[in-house]
Amino acid sequence: MMKPTYTMTIDNEAGDEEILASGVQIEDALKIAIEHDRAGVATVIGRDVGKGRLVSIGRMHENGDFEYLAFEFMRHACLPRLNEDYARRSFERKLLDNSGKFWSGRVETDDAHSRRKSAENA
Repeated sequence: MMKPTYTMTIDNEAGDEEILASGVQIEDALKIAIEHDRAGVATVIGRDVGKGRLVSIGRMHENGDFEYLAFEFMRHACLPRLNEDYARRSFERKLLDNSGKFWSGRVETDDAHSRRKSAENA
């Protein structure tokens, strides 16, 4: 089964919907949203805290400051990579939920975007 691809749109200054990207995988959509307007470089930081692992995602600014956007805390897994994968999937779900944590735009599957635009133009 193929993974869905996504279209990313945002309202421009005139209030019109502008497509920033289409046909992108969710991993790339997350990076694009975080780095929108050159706000910083998308960065994931993980560290052990007590009996678990804290994984944060945000923007690393040129001056070295980290701007936290979201985090996941998980109990230690047998394989540390499992924690990182779980956290990334969680961040991707937050982006798709349009929670506003990462940016003010919209992310939807390419198919959903096409259907919505067709309905708007009908």
